[in-house]
Amino acid sequence: MTRRGWTTGDDKEVLDFSARGFTNREISLCLPGRTESAVACRLTKLNPKKTKSVTKPTPEMKDSKLRKCLGPECEKVFMSENKGNRLCKNCRKTIGSDSSWMGTW
Repeated sequence: MTRRGWTTGDDKEVLDFSARGFTNREISLCLPGRTESAVACRLTKLNPKKTKSVTKPTPEMKDSKLRKCLGPECEKVFMSENKGNRLCKNCRKTIGSDSSWMGTW
């Protein structure tokens, strides 16, 4: 596996997931090519004084969890805000509001 640098977007996602109380393993599943230890190291570097999230989940977050994308040929694991969100960000952009692809399964 080739190492790649951390982007600002990666950092934002890592901090967001951590603030929601997700484990390093769960975060690594959302970021393709990142290991659990890479996520742990990055969190330490981004926020050295805060090694563990103390943010409590809000009521809006109660349905948030890792889910497999149901987009065509995707199957990426992503952080879903609620049980009705079954498409990752990339599939939502690609598919848009056109849901005719669902009939092709």
